[in-house]
Amino acid sequence: MSPAQLSRLRPQISALSSLFDQPEKYIDALTKLLEQYRSDVEPTSDGIQPYSLVKKLNVPGVVISQLDVSYNHLVKAHSQQTIEIAKTIWKCDYIEYKQLSLLLLSKLPEKFSDSYYSFITENISEESETPLYFFLVEIASKNSEIQQDHRWMNIFISWVVSPDKRLKKFGIQAAVDFIQSLKQYPSPEFMKLIKPVFLNPYIAIHADLLGLVNLLADYSINETAAFLISIGVQNPNNDISKFLRKCAVFFPPPLSERIKNTSQL
Repeated sequence: MSPAQLSRLRPQISALSSLFDQPEKYIDALTKLLEQYRSDVEPTSDGIQPYSLVKKLNVPGVVISQLDVSYNHLVKAHSQQTIEIAKTIWKCDYIEYKQLSLLLLSKLPEKFSDSYYSFITENISEESETPLYFFLVEIASKNSEIQQDHRWMNIFISWVVSPDKRLKKFGIQAAVDFIQSLKQYPSPEFMKLIKPVFLNPYIAIHADLLGLVNLLADYSINETAAFLISIGVQNPNNDISKFLRKCAVFFPPPLSERIKNTSQL
């Protein structure tokens, strides 16, 4: 593997970008670039990397991030070629190609944006590898247009209400990112959509749900307390009661006591 030095990498990506309007040549040159930086050893990272059975080139993160930067202007100038390139490289076995495919489609202008959401719907399923969900949530968190798009909300809400625990976790994280992007307490309609996940708060998602409740409480103590109390009153059972008692720490008395005892109201 060649060392990924920016002084060398940037001219390489600049030369690669000049081929973007010729998808076949671009993909061939992209493949050569990724092969040049591939490694048998996975790069070290300060973060926790999602486990996956998908094959990896183990390309340094800086290579992907510099390609991502190059897409900011390329995609706007060559939207049709973007779609062609993204769909082609998605078929490659390695996770880096799939990541780049999602990055490309996520940057499409509004009039082409249906391609991104339809692509997710058609190619991402409950059987898809965990890193693909990880990438989708990460992409949305860095893109305000995606974050506020109802099509993205429909996708992550479907994860929130999925019986798959893994998808619930990604759905809850996407919901947290969405609320943070709003910078205010979400609408009653949104709260109604995420309510089902609170009705079955099994232990595996407690930490995720508590993070969501903490965020909601930061924006509105009273509305969040009322939401939790209504859940406890309408659905009295031990699992919900135990979870609500954990939530109580985010609230001042007497709201905290009301939440703790809500299943007995």
